[in-house]
Amino acid sequence: MKSIFAAISAAALFLSVPSFLSALTIWEALDSDDAKAVQQIISQTGFRINQKNADGETPLIIAAANGDLDIVKLLVSKDAVLNVFEYEYKYYYNAVHAAAAEGHLDVLRFLADAGGNLTAQDKDGWTPLILASQNGHLDVVKYLVGKGCYIDASAHNGETAISLAARNGRTDVVRYLKAMGAKGKIPEAAAGGLNSPTGVKSAKKTAETAAAVSVIPVTSAAAAASSAQVSSKAATVSHETEAAHVPGDATLAAKVVQVAKDSLGLKSVPEVNGKWFRSDCIGFVSYCFYKAAGVDLWSYAEGGSDNGCELVYTGMNSRGMVFDAKTARPGDIIFFNNTYDFNGNGKWDDPLTHVAVVIDKIDYDTLVFIHWASGAVKEYHINLEQPRTAYLDQKDGSRFTLNNWLRKNEGEGYPDSAYLASAFYFRFARLP
Repeated sequence: MKSIFAAISAAALFLSVPSFLSALTIWEALDSDDAKAVQQIISQTGFRINQKNADGETPLIIAAANGDLDIVKLLVSKDAVLNVFEYEYKYYYNAVHAAAAEGHLDVLRFLADAGGNLTAQDKDGWTPLILASQNGHLDVVKYLVGKGCYIDASAHNGETAISLAARNGRTDVVRYLKAMGAKGKIPEAAAGGLNSPTGVKSAKKTAETAAAVSVIPVTSAAAAASSAQVSSKAATVSHETEAAHVPGDATLAAKVVQVAKDSLGLKSVPEVNGKWFRSDCIGFVSYCFYKAAGVDLWSYAEGGSDNGCELVYTGMNSRGMVFDAKTARPGDIIFFNNTYDFNGNGKWDDPLTHVAVVIDKIDYDTLVFIHWASGAVKEYHINLEQPRTAYLDQKDGSRFTLNNWLRKNEGEGYPDSAYLASAFYFRFARLP
């Protein structure tokens, strides 16, 4: 009887094991690629399927990185969130990033078919295509390009799939990307043969070292809140030098800003001396420049796209007017990706879908921009120093908006911060 009681007690103890103990158990099972053990832990301990370990990784992310398709299928069948991100950690990425970085094409295909986002960017702007190219996984690169992933998407430090493939001696990937029309710059000393180890984190560390670029740290919301009484205007000076190579006309900028401000609340974009403008984002920005100084943005348009934003961006970029920075000046143009489903395929793979005019720079490095949204001209905020924070609570009880919501959350599975204006930022542009 004693042995039976002991057995029952042991079983009861196992079934009521605290979540932090069950979490340790499942991580061990994942490391061992033990699908049966993972299934038992989930069914017997009530383990929360999207719980994260100390590094911020969910079971699905680990299984995808390990290339264990059986466990990946099991976790997805148990409602593991495909596109969860590690927003509170140094790096954040999802299962698709992990599979692409490690070259597990079978896992990547399954995740894509299950609704995984093949074009998602992490906090540093890395996409699955950039990771696969960096690590030399040609089969994965071909698959992602074939699925319509933007071949020239760039990380926030300016690196692209082809530049990182070149830096790391992935010549087969470079040849393929060039053949597919990649326009990213290939570093002169690209054949240095860094041959970094695979993996999201190790790949990014190697690339950061190789690129020798200055990565501006993201200021935490807590730190910003603690200094709520201090203006951050002085702090923006060092970032502004990132765009110093793009000269600007201060008089033109001031006129554009005034036209944009005077347009707030309009429900249609007006004509100017008989010239008609579309009542949409590119139409409004074009109106601001034409009304201010007779500058026709459409004169810069290049390419054969049916996307007006992309046409204007392409022309401005070829003329050296485009730059990537953490801040901008009043009168600058700001371009966004993925603000809506332009191609109608239900995925976040829509480059250059929105454009706006920067009108001011205020506290905490926050930029104020005016744009056409939902049938009217509106004013929003964007903060690229604190890209995952919507607002800061002030000591007087008010809230200071850092980032407005730029896209409606329709249950795609992304965290709320993925819908903030900063999440969709692509590039700035400045007219000389």
